[in-house]
Amino acid sequence: MRQFVLSGCLGLLGCGFHFDDFHAPSDASLAGTRDASDDAAARSPSGASRDAGRPLLDARVARSDAAAPAAPEDAGSTPPAVCDGAAPGSCVCEPAPCAPPVSPPADSPVDAATPAPPPAEPAPQVPGLVLRYDFSGEGASIRDLRGSAHAALNVGALDGSGTLTLDGMLRYVVLPAGLLSSLSSATVASWVESTQAVCWQRVYEFSVARAAGLVLADTELTGELLLTTDECESGRIAAISRRSGQRETALSQRPMTRARMVSLVVVYDAERRRVSLYVDGVLSGDSPMPFALSTLTGDSSWLGRSTWLQDPLAQLRYDEFRIYDRAVSADEVAKLVSLGADSP
Repeated sequence: MRQFVLSGCLGLLGCGFHFDDFHAPSDASLAGTRDASDDAAARSPSGASRDAGRPLLDARVARSDAAAPAAPEDAGSTPPAVCDGAAPGSCVCEPAPCAPPVSPPADSPVDAATPAPPPAEPAPQVPGLVLRYDFSGEGASIRDLRGSAHAALNVGALDGSGTLTLDGMLRYVVLPAGLLSSLSSATVASWVESTQAVCWQRVYEFSVARAAGLVLADTELTGELLLTTDECESGRIAAISRRSGQRETALSQRPMTRARMVSLVVVYDAERRRVSLYVDGVLSGDSPMPFALSTLTGDSSWLGRSTWLQDPLAQLRYDEFRIYDRAVSADEVAKLVSLGADSP
């Protein structure tokens, strides 16, 4: 408030005002006062009031004349400056507008914007995810979104649709060797679509044979884990564990649903020594686990192909394939399926 009063006072002084102007009457007002005093004295029995008031009026007139500014000698001279922003006929100063920011000179160096880093793969909703194929992109390479276990198509290339179609002719996926051998327990999740029943077609296979090449009998196998949409004997989905003539099967309660994407999750639980098959998030089959995953050290790991000579190549469409490094619980399987194939 003090600053405002002081600024106002300084502004009035800058516009030609003097404090005496507020109490010193003009000549016209003095004349009016003098006439009124004379009239009052004429009506008075004596002229005392006129004579008593005249010395005071003469002193005020003299003081007013002394304070009045001198008239300019030349009518064409520059008028006194007034404050910027004053309204016409007024001497009230308004605050000057804010000045715009000064732009740097054209030749001033400007730092280039640092590009944002690419977004990282989000943390998985279900912990333990170590491999994920979503079949995105193009070309023969199938990229692992969680690590470096990239796979490869034997024939053809991805078409950019985010799915992989195997036609039962020459096309299948070669997986890196030893994906399960370093794990104690594991969970393998697949989203696949089957349009027709093909006996023994493989969703996946991990196997080790006593000799290189395809096998013709159980006795030639050191270990084999497979998932088929169509077991020949029953026509149902089967997760099979097999070695040296011993075979254990986790069999679904009903055949594979055709012409739609189905979630198939198989849990290999070393602690419980059980293999559990879930179809669309529901436990559908269970069996013993006859050997440790460390047995599977060979290079016969595929999507859509069997290690058996007589089995056909798969006719399936894949949306996603995953491996978890632990035995996922039943509640987590339900969560995984509810989130869908495109979730991390």
